[in-house]
Amino acid sequence: LMVRMNTRIQDAVQSVAAAENRDMVTRKDDITDRQGRDVTDLTDKVAKKVAKKVVKSAKKAKAVKK
Repeated sequence: LMVRMNTRIQDAVQSVAAAENRDMVTRKDDITDRQGRDVTDLTDKVAKKVAKKVVKSAKKAKAVKK
């Protein structure tokens, strides 16, 4: 189970980062940029994407059991 969840998280991070044209995803306030570059918190977007995949997977499993 842990391997599958880690894979889902990694996939979500990569997907969100690509959609937002970012090369790194971090938590809010973990990084500050003194050179004025834009640092954006994508944690909420990653969490939502993971949650959607988990719900979708649960629905699929439930449908198979019926």
